[in-house]
Amino acid sequence: MSVSFGNNVFQVVACLLIPVLMVNGQDASDSATEKKMPSSAPQAEVLEEIVITGTGTARKLIDTAVRTEVMRADDLREVRVTTLADALEYTPGLRTEVTCQNCSAPSVQMLGLPQRYVSILDDGIPNFTGLAGVYGLDQIPMALVERIEVVKGGGSSLYGPNAVAGVINVIPKVPLVSGSEIQTSYEYLDGQPEAGQPSGSIVWHHAPETSNVSWTLHGMRNFAAPVDVNGDGFTDVGRRELWAGGAQLWWQPDPEAKLRLSYNVTDEQRRGGSGDLDSAPNLALLAEEIHTFRQTANLHWTHALNDVWDYRLAYSFSDVQRNSYYGGEAALGSGRTGSPFFDPTWTEERGFGSTRNQLHIVDTAVNWRPSPEHILTLGYQQRSEHLRDQTESVGRAVNEVYQNHGLMFQHDWTPHARWNIVYGARLDRHSEVEELIVSPRLAAKYSISDKLRIRAGWSTGFRAPEIFDEDLHITNVGGELQSVSLSPHIRQERSQTLTLAPEWEVTPSLHVEAHLFHTWLTNTFITVERDNMATSDVIEFLKQNGGNSRVYGAELSAILEREAWRLELSYLEQRGIYDQAQSLLGNPGDPVDNLILTDRFTRLPERTAQIRFTYDVGFCELVTAGRLIGPMLMPHIVSDSTGALVRNRLEMTEVFFVVDLGLNKRFDTGQGTALTVSLGVKNVFNSFQGDLDRGPFNDATYIYGPRLPRLFYASLRYEF
Repeated sequence: MSVSFGNNVFQVVACLLIPVLMVNGQDASDSATEKKMPSSAPQAEVLEEIVITGTGTARKLIDTAVRTEVMRADDLREVRVTTLADALEYTPGLRTEVTCQNCSAPSVQMLGLPQRYVSILDDGIPNFTGLAGVYGLDQIPMALVERIEVVKGGGSSLYGPNAVAGVINVIPKVPLVSGSEIQTSYEYLDGQPEAGQPSGSIVWHHAPETSNVSWTLHGMRNFAAPVDVNGDGFTDVGRRELWAGGAQLWWQPDPEAKLRLSYNVTDEQRRGGSGDLDSAPNLALLAEEIHTFRQTANLHWTHALNDVWDYRLAYSFSDVQRNSYYGGEAALGSGRTGSPFFDPTWTEERGFGSTRNQLHIVDTAVNWRPSPEHILTLGYQQRSEHLRDQTESVGRAVNEVYQNHGLMFQHDWTPHARWNIVYGARLDRHSEVEELIVSPRLAAKYSISDKLRIRAGWSTGFRAPEIFDEDLHITNVGGELQSVSLSPHIRQERSQTLTLAPEWEVTPSLHVEAHLFHTWLTNTFITVERDNMATSDVIEFLKQNGGNSRVYGAELSAILEREAWRLELSYLEQRGIYDQAQSLLGNPGDPVDNLILTDRFTRLPERTAQIRFTYDVGFCELVTAGRLIGPMLMPHIVSDSTGALVRNRLEMTEVFFVVDLGLNKRFDTGQGTALTVSLGVKNVFNSFQGDLDRGPFNDATYIYGPRLPRLFYASLRYEF
């Protein structure tokens, strides 16, 4: 059942104030005995941190013109995250959502735009394919991650197609000393029908002091149990089992050169729907089953020839194979003569599909430093992607090859101690676009004082008419499958983004920042219903250009830090508007399949907010986190108990507030070993969607709000 923010405001305030009152009480006690002075070291360390995503060169966070946000592995461990999807939930200004009621497919939003506008990088390499984007956020384990750098908006010419909203760069941990880490955890979801299974990971670092070679081996198993929230016999959170592993090797022949080789593999199985989830999916009333096998291999070489010249060479290969089933007897019929869905033409193969997506990336760049004030970068990137998909149940057969050649130029200029300016341009030649695309970009930082800075950025970008992640997902509405194809007349989508971000260190322990953004989209991609009446069991949708649109918003954030505690707050207000009303569902003049028009973006919360409070009690660490998910417009196809269409609706969702509580205790077990125990509850008040569709004829895409109901967890991490 969903929890209304207004009706539960006292619970929320109480939950968030309890740790604060504890701190006040602790401070009062301290003042009576020994007054502790605020420590400015943690905040100073953050500002001095080295980041690389914004400009492609190592810069201090405080100095770079391209606004960069950093999530460190230690901070993420406090709230027990295991995959990238979990981590992004705790990133201010970002929202991780679920887009399917059956398979729980995750997706991230940034600057008011969905995941297809975001480039996800592996140590600077965009090897996240269109197919990987469907479930990939749940398939990137966090055990090897050193930090995640987030750049919202453009501002850098290094990143090309799909980086309209920004980039998320997952940076691996480089082993400095030999050691190992084993972690195991168990979780229980509210409404889970049976006991779950443990998850765990192991990481082995080898970094001998006398060698210039180090390496890491890792393995992981992650299990998520299925849950039927509304008790209708159909899962609302799908079952997921992920196995992941791989190896990374670093070779440093001299202090100025480094080679990184990595190979990673993930094997994931998902199942949602009705009945026994271990039985054959085509015998269930409703079922979605997906088996994804993903391999990635990276080669990354950096070399500083001298103080003036350095370069990098990178190659990445990604191969994603997916075998899937979507349907069940209610959607695709049954071969059983006694079934109410008996279809004499039914075959065992109906509903199964196979998809394969291969990607090659070549990335090179040369940096020239003629003086300390100038860094000039010239780079080239080639992206070659091959996508094959055969899903007969929706009449889809795809065999596409996409090529993009990008040439980039960037000038990182520091004309004065208070100024840093980064400008440049990309020239892209895409196989699906006739003309050469030029994308200029500019970012600037001005330090008004040592404590007050302002950053601004202007960027342009584009998205080519490719098949994206959401186009490769099949869903069910009223017993009919949905399928998306590209219009033959579709043109590339262009974007232009302005950002403004003042930043103020009010005191050594208080940091305040704002971020204003406005993105204009030309030839916006939209998906409209174009149902072919000849295919009675499939609803066809067409992706086409829908005119111009804009997305804008403002984000405010603050960090208050003392010696024993840290408080982080953020609030985002945003809107997405089309210049002209767009058709979401239905057909003009049809009283049942009625037309739904809107000039507002759907699935976009009008506001989101986050609060996170960490308090070192002394004998343990307490963590409280809260997330506000504001109202949003959601298209809803309503069917009756027989699967017949009742009406199309455009719903305004309610407000949710999710509260997480955690406790971490670290025990030093001697000789450089340590054991960390973590206990906690996520979504304490079980704030979850209360109007989920029921039965086999549900609208599986009508899902919003928090990703999971209430979840209890216990975790052990042993370092040795």
